[in-house]
Amino acid sequence: MIQSDVIDWLAVEREYRLGQLFLSEIAATYGLTDYALRKRAAAEGWVRGDPREDERQLAARRGLEVAREHRRLLGDLRETLGLVQQSLRDHLSAAGPPGEGPFAAGAETVAGLVRALGGTAEKLIRLERQAFGLDQQGMTAGDDETDAADIRERLSQRLARLAVGGDAGGLPEGSEPA
Repeated sequence: MIQSDVIDWLAVEREYRLGQLFLSEIAATYGLTDYALRKRAAAEGWVRGDPREDERQLAARRGLEVAREHRRLLGDLRETLGLVQQSLRDHLSAAGPPGEGPFAAGAETVAGLVRALGGTAEKLIRLERQAFGLDQQGMTAGDDETDAADIRERLSQRLARLAVGGDAGGLPEGSEPA
């Protein structure tokens, strides 16, 4: 634990007022306990999620950085999905007749992996947007939801084209994230 006299309480208050980080994250960053943070905030009347005018710029910059990171993550995810799709094509072309060969039983595993990757990215983005208040600052999730729906639709179509045994039914039941 850091000594109380060397803690940057102005920075701690700023983080608290911004409301972008969990209290446990703020406490860990500045070497405090959650209790000490809550006690100081109550004693000094800090209001969570109520930044001062000069702090709003910091919040906006952080929000922009998070949004850019989400775009990068989605780009990486698209690239990974492309590699998985190409690998799937390669295995299917080497597999021979439907239901035979080295990849016959693995199509569901690959589809599950693709769903898991997409679902994980979607949840991470939703949680970070919530934590950083991006959807409350005039930025809506509509574009990201449209992108995610578009990705799911294209992925479903591609998986249907590559389905083993001619089953072009798309993604299995329950594959859509909540």
